[in-house]
Amino acid sequence: MPVHSLEHSQSWRLRVSKVLTENQISNVQVIASPLRDYGSFAWYDAPLETLPDQFQLVVCDGPPGKTKGGRYGLMPVFGQRLPKGAVIVLDDADRAGEIEMVNRWQAEMELSRQVFNKPAGNFARLVRSS
Repeated sequence: MPVHSLEHSQSWRLRVSKVLTENQISNVQVIASPLRDYGSFAWYDAPLETLPDQFQLVVCDGPPGKTKGGRYGLMPVFGQRLPKGAVIVLDDADRAGEIEMVNRWQAEMELSRQVFNKPAGNFARLVRSS
């Protein structure tokens, strides 16, 4: 199954691509996707026309928390591509911005939330329930 990774930073995209090549992982498409201003938030200018219509799993670890709106843009931009039962793994789930963002997502759609506190950092597992 193909994996799609959106990266706005050229240096980070090259770094991820290098690690994938070194480890002979070929099913990941690292997509150069600059940040775009959507008005109340900024998020990746994802090439939606070339991406799948649905995603069952999303790992959300960007854009950086200091980006306007943080990671909020995932739902307005990709929400229609996340069917019932889709899972979102959200990194840095203990940061104030991420807590606020998840509360906002939950006010806009039905999501269950489970937070995991691990020594390497906290993350959340969110499941779309409608």
